[in-house]
Amino acid sequence: MTHVDPDLGFRLLLRVLKAYQITIGASRLARYRDLGERPGYDECVVEDGGIDVRPDTAD
Repeated sequence: MTHVDPDLGFRLLLRVLKAYQITIGASRLARYRDLGERPGYDECVVEDGGIDVRPDTAD
């Protein structure tokens, strides 16, 4: 079994979102920003304009 550092896993998730232009909601982006603060990322790492964000809608 291989162990992966959570930092590496999170950065891989961000790359996939950006590479495949996956659309996420604004609340999810806010949660990703919060997760990014734990390892000391600034907002540029998570939100550099490469993630497609849609406004949250009330269902």
